[in-house]
Amino acid sequence: MGYDITRNDILKIFNQTRFQLLNYACGSYSILHPQIYIKTHNRIFCPLENHSGNKNYIESENCHYTFTPGKLYFIPAYAKSIWRLDEHLKYLSIHTSLEIIPGIELFSNCARILEMDCPEEIAELVELHASKKEDLLLNSITVGGLVYSLQIQILKHYDASDFLGVTFLKKYNRLAEYLSSQVNAQTSVEDLAALYNLSRVAFTRNFTTETGITPKKLIDRYTLNRCLDLMNKGISSKEISSTLHFSNEFAFSRFFKRLTGHSPRNWKKERANAI
Repeated sequence: MGYDITRNDILKIFNQTRFQLLNYACGSYSILHPQIYIKTHNRIFCPLENHSGNKNYIESENCHYTFTPGKLYFIPAYAKSIWRLDEHLKYLSIHTSLEIIPGIELFSNCARILEMDCPEEIAELVELHASKKEDLLLNSITVGGLVYSLQIQILKHYDASDFLGVTFLKKYNRLAEYLSSQVNAQTSVEDLAALYNLSRVAFTRNFTTETGITPKKLIDRYTLNRCLDLMNKGISSKEISSTLHFSNEFAFSRFFKRLTGHSPRNWKKERANAI
């Protein structure tokens, strides 16, 4: 007998998701020496003016795109990308998060950078960025709705297979809850395997086959998220390394740079002008 989707199934799954608008900027920012970026959230980037042509670009292992006005570029969470921008490039930049369960980003296994024609929402988002203060409440809600609509349109440009692994992570809800509250630099794959009464080898094999990522990579992602939460609260690198049980501040900095491409100090500088 087949399984029929009910209204309650749709409501339950949708209401478990969490969408956030994390950054909404319009302007310019120079990166004259190509830099590597790895973000824990998604980025929607729309060039508005590019008077320097192919000098301004984004690339990954699988693609190279010259920033072209009229195009939208989507960089999924955790995808490694290299950027080059100059002061002559004007852009709209939006950061989003769409978690299907706490800490699990829907696009986290999508490595491919997407280039597509700008949807009509972009023009309205550019206009709303300059809205008057007295209209802030209603315009903020409008912006959120427009960006969510964009995110859904982007989702349709990926194959269903791109989301299979992250969908299987819902099966590991208990693991996600544990990592959200307990993860630190000393958390091991053995700790996760013990939650399911499995050996390290058996758990790693099952988890990697089903989700497409290793347990160690998932631990690293949750640890990085905790690092970023503390950094955003103004906690120093020394305090973070102690709180999250890194062996020392250097070990924390090395871990952070491996996952983001930047040292904690440079990350804080870049955050003020986030692209």
